Amino acid sequence: MLQASWWRPVPTYNGQFGQRVPSPSVHPQETDPQEHAPSLPSDSRPGPSVIESLEADASDCGPTFRHSGWARSRERVATALNLAETPAGRQQAFRSCGHRAYVLQSLTDPERFKLTSSKCKDRFCKPCARERAGGVARTLLEHVDGRELRFCTLTLATRTPDLKAELDRLYKAFQQLRRRKFWKRHVIGGAAMLEVKWNEKSSRWHPHLHILMEGRYTPHAQLVKEWRHVTGDSFIVDIRAVRDNEKVTRYITKYATDPIDSSIGRDVGRLTEAIVAFKGRKTCLTFGTWRQVVLTDPADTDGWRHLMTLDRLITLARDGYGEYRTILARIWTFSESDEKHAQLPDGRDPDSSQEPTLPYPQAPFEQ
Repeated sequence: MLQASWWRPVPTYNGQFGQRVPSPSVHPQETDPQEHAPSLPSDSRPGPSVIESLEADASDCGPTFRHSGWARSRERVATALNLAETPAGRQQAFRSCGHRAYVLQSLTDPERFKLTSSKCKDRFCKPCARERAGGVARTLLEHVDGRELRFCTLTLATRTPDLKAELDRLYKAFQQLRRRKFWKRHVIGGAAMLEVKWNEKSSRWHPHLHILMEGRYTPHAQLVKEWRHVTGDSFIVDIRAVRDNEKVTRYITKYATDPIDSSIGRDVGRLTEAIVAFKGRKTCLTFGTWRQVVLTDPADTDGWRHLMTLDRLITLARDGYGEYRTILARIWTFSESDEKHAQLPDGRDPDSSQEPTLPYPQAPFEQ
């Protein structure tokens, strides 16, 4: 096992590594004497959660490294995928996510690195979801620049414990709302992201849509009336003008490909139901004049070179080369401690109240 005493401090920038790193002999490109790994900020090392579970021989540590930040939750997802009777190919892809991992270095920015490997692209895989959400954010950021935006959250009052039925009702209601004259007068286009929570006190699902929309001033009271009309019973609506397009876009896209809350991820039974309910369903969509916006990651035009396999990088980091410990820390992609945890403006957890409540950040908005 690797040294358990390693830790992960905040990187410091008060010095560079001075020692020359010996050229590895794993790949021809790694032995080029003109292209050593660059000198990087000192003593930035991944924490025990990243490396303690990696075998010393680093035979194929890609999956362990990629998923070390959510290992326990990942096992629950794997169990739920099996209980939901998903195709064997999907389950195998989920289990194999992270294999054949190697490190790339940017040709234009030598201090930029990325890890590439096999990816399952399952919506319930946290690292894959985070990468896709980053791509959605970059696409939307290119589109929202200079536009007059509003942020809206529409919450559905659930009638049954059947998540699939409630999601069907939520999507149908939103479709009906977009056909209303009131909506067409005030909104020309936008993007909607689904989020689903579990309310422990009511033992009910708590689905809602976060919507970034472009248009004119939309009266809150009238929007509440319209939403109640199409749902029959729901009136929890929040809408506010956006002051900072970039901040709000980054906030909403956290839900783009990771629509389930940790309250669901902790319970295998609820996870199983969510997997079944989400089958074939879009969790992020565009509408109106934004329909032409394709929510995928823009092409990466940066040039990259093969630096080394992840196994080799971990071996060098374990042997004490600080430069490689820094690279290891930089390519670590996910930790559950970094997960979104939305709170109300007064700091309360959204699930703590009796009525459905709406998570939203304050700073980027105006009333």
